[in-house]
Amino acid sequence: MRKGRQMVLLCIAAMLFCTALCFPKEAKAQTEQVTIETGREIYYHQYSTNLFYINGNVGYCLQPAKETPADGIYAGEVLQNNEVLAKAIYFSTGQPGEAVVGEGFWQIPDPEISGVVSWDERYAYSHMFLSWIFADYDFDAAFHGTGLENEVFYEDLKKDFQWKLEHIKGLKVPEAALSFSDSDVTAYIDSEGQRTESLVLSGDPENEIALPLREKMVLVNESRGTEETGIGHISGGEQFYLRAPIDMKETYQSGEIYGSITNEWRSLIIGTGEDTQIMGVGSYAVTPTAPVHSMCSGFLQEKSD
Repeated sequence: MRKGRQMVLLCIAAMLFCTALCFPKEAKAQTEQVTIETGREIYYHQYSTNLFYINGNVGYCLQPAKETPADGIYAGEVLQNNEVLAKAIYFSTGQPGEAVVGEGFWQIPDPEISGVVSWDERYAYSHMFLSWIFADYDFDAAFHGTGLENEVFYEDLKKDFQWKLEHIKGLKVPEAALSFSDSDVTAYIDSEGQRTESLVLSGDPENEIALPLREKMVLVNESRGTEETGIGHISGGEQFYLRAPIDMKETYQSGEIYGSITNEWRSLIIGTGEDTQIMGVGSYAVTPTAPVHSMCSGFLQEKSD
């Protein structure tokens, strides 16, 4: 007599969708209206900039040699091709990512400075750094009017920019996109019942889903070394599998699953006129991200004599 074989079909429909940081080379530019408001003047060395608010978020001028734009409504374009600039905006002063790099990250390597400088000084440093990237890494454009080229630490400052650039390239902006590694897996019998093969939830490690489970089902998170019933938790990059008792035959449907990151970060540049500066800003998208499609599994029993 052949042994009975228990099978489970796990159907995973995973929606792949681009974030603002995918930057497809041939993609059509996305535009939207933005409102620019000019705040206080911020002085740094022999020059000054302004604190800008773009749709209420902290923004930056990217061309120090040009005039300050008038307050008003302009067309903003979502960055498509310059991933480095988009990431640098996220980690700049006044943005969510500054907490990741630390407040002391955005300041000039002046040996006479001890401790963390003021918010305004960090903002000015971020503004110069972003202008440097936007100008295709032209130090003269970034330091326009400042007189920094005459400082004893000028060469150290340029090296510091290069180091920060490489550091930011290695950082990751949180993303909402999630997908499963396989869409059609078959379970097999082991000493504890039936289980699926190991799967991976691809996505940002900071993004987590909560998978509702049927009674008697177990989610084994191999990356964490945990087992959960009722609700199973999986973060981006983690490996897991589903376990069920040998006699379970019900069809399982999870419904739509949303990650813990529900809005996408995106960076925009805003043209303000021929003689005035191009602006840069980052914000979280208002529209919630699409869900990972529902996970379904059918527990089927095959018996033979």
